[in-house]
Amino acid sequence: MVNNCFATTIVVKVGAGTRPPFLIDKVAGMGPEIISALNLVQSKFTFELVPVPISRRVQSLKDGWVDIVMWDNIRWGWQGFELDESVVLLHSKDVFLSYANDNKDQSFFSDFSGKRICGVSGYHYKFLNYETEYYKLKDLYDIRLVRTEEESIKMALHKRCAISAASESALNWFLKLHPQSREELLISDIYDTQYTRHFLLPKYAPISVSELNTIIRKAHELGILAPIYTKYGQVMPLK
Repeated sequence: MVNNCFATTIVVKVGAGTRPPFLIDKVAGMGPEIISALNLVQSKFTFELVPVPISRRVQSLKDGWVDIVMWDNIRWGWQGFELDESVVLLHSKDVFLSYANDNKDQSFFSDFSGKRICGVSGYHYKFLNYETEYYKLKDLYDIRLVRTEEESIKMALHKRCAISAASESALNWFLKLHPQSREELLISDIYDTQYTRHFLLPKYAPISVSELNTIIRKAHELGILAPIYTKYGQVMPLK
């Protein structure tokens, strides 16, 4: 008889959108490695990462495709849901980028008028009044919306826009892969929004937030999480 060590464990399906460095090509990235770490340090739960489109992350939880979601924030479109937030997985902020040259300094980011702007489709930006519909934005701004933050960063690098918006977490990962690009980018000192990322758990999830936090802290105390954060150019919030 085959001894299945997971026969009595509680399966927890974890939703995550493809967003480097958190999830890369649906199979790699910080998310899968952190999930593996959480499985390694305990035997009560088996965490399974389920890639979901970012635009359907709310629906994925509502319709039961997943049990909990990862790398999210309770303020991002979860009205009407009663959710618990885990301990902070990441501190980040959205910053502005432009192609660097001798004629630019930080004052370049003080006025967006008359400048072509790039952001990611579906993302909520304060400077755009959190509006995500392109047909509403195009009449107010000279704007281009792309699919990923990597594309937004490259738009600035390739001079295809004057100002791009990108998260600090995505930018850190991009510069870890392409360190030569650091000198080619002017990165704003100001930021659009500052935020935290968490696991979000509905009340009916098969795991409680206190149980999940205990597992996260255990993985941290055993020294398993820090190398994952370092590998992807991020700073771990747990101390």
